[in-house]
Amino acid sequence: MVNVLWGGQRKRYKDSFKSTLKTCHIEHSNWEETALDRPKWRRLTKVGVASYEVERIAEAKRKLSQWNTVISLARRGKPYHVVPLKYMHVLDFKGFVQQCCPNLKTTTSGNKISWMNVCWI
Repeated sequence: MVNVLWGGQRKRYKDSFKSTLKTCHIEHSNWEETALDRPKWRRLTKVGVASYEVERIAEAKRKLSQWNTVISLARRGKPYHVVPLKYMHVLDFKGFVQQCCPNLKTTTSGNKISWMNVCWI
């Protein structure tokens, strides 16, 4: 959870806890009474966290499939050589660019690249 919102007020523990309960689908209006019944509270939190994890993983897979679609569409026309980045490439980006893009002025077919006409994905 983010403690400080850009340009806003600092979040109190109560606000952070309330938003966490909402993401875990736990009723935040009467959580204190529910927490007094320990077995019920443990069961409720386990189910809530498990459902949140399922939703988080599904969202990550959805975003990944969107990115795979973008890459496959870029490869279909084959105007450029698309190289998927790995975590290590981000850490050593200069070395990655030198390895994959030795010549940034022409395409693989030898045509000159007009960088002013390139649209970013």
